[in-house]
Amino acid sequence: MRRVRSNGEIKWAGELIFLSQVLVGEPVGITETERGDWRVRYADVELGYIHPQRRRLSPRPLHGEASRPMVLMEIAGAITTTPQAQQPQHPWSKP
Repeated sequence: MRRVRSNGEIKWAGELIFLSQVLVGEPVGITETERGDWRVRYADVELGYIHPQRRRLSPRPLHGEASRPMVLMEIAGAITTTPQAQQPQHPWSKP
């Protein structure tokens, strides 16, 4: 557990890591993941990850990012982009 300093930073592994000025004075928990990144949480809210070499907060872990583009491509494939599909359909309009 670390307490957020008056400038929004925490001290971790001898370094100052900026989290948020909103959390000044609040405790945050830091736990190591199986892949070596450090998960930062405030209560039940995941704030992000600290990678050992980068020494800054990131929204997702550095390790395992290779699978992220595939997930984005699946999401992009599910989005309809034709102008007709984006228009609201009314019972009286022609398809």
